Amino acid sequence: PTNYVLKYGTNCQSGVKEKLFVLSKNTVSKIATRADLQKQPVRLFIFGFISLLEMHLLELINKYFPNDSWKDKLSKGRLEKATEIYKDRRKRNEEIDLASCLQLSDKKEIIGKSKELLSKLGFKSKKEWSRELKKIENIRSNLAHSQNLGESVKPVEIIKLKNKLKTIIERCKELEEPANANKLKENYI
Repeated sequence: PTNYVLKYGTNCQSGVKEKLFVLSKNTVSKIATRADLQKQPVRLFIFGFISLLEMHLLELINKYFPNDSWKDKLSKGRLEKATEIYKDRRKRNEEIDLASCLQLSDKKEIIGKSKELLSKLGFKSKKEWSRELKKIENIRSNLAHSQNLGESVKPVEIIKLKNKLKTIIERCKELEEPANANKLKENYI
């Protein structure tokens, strides 16, 4: 099994350098630094996890807000933006529904309006949900626009993010089960 030492600093002439040590059977097998955050495999790994989250959030929206009942959870402007994307895609003969044109921020807003859904995802409040998803949105935006992650994110934060994403995705999968959809009573914030 692989374990992660989440934070380690060493004093160097240039100051404290943070490193992430990867342990395998009590032996350091790898070291990750801020520079490693710029490498394609790391960026793809993070982007892949965020894409999985987006996919599962869409599944939850389709399941718990059937027949586009999520529309009234968005501002008029955000709904118009999704509709514009939908129309553009339909012109290109893409088989798509309106919910598939939602952005991550829209999915955050829709799910954030259900207290019970937030609770089942492990969040105590809409504020906590929004704060966590905002971090994810910012990292996703930096990845999508080839921004330098090393300036805004430490290696230890990537491990924490990956673990948080994994937990949310696992909870989404549990909620996607048909039996759970019937149990959920909507309570809106």
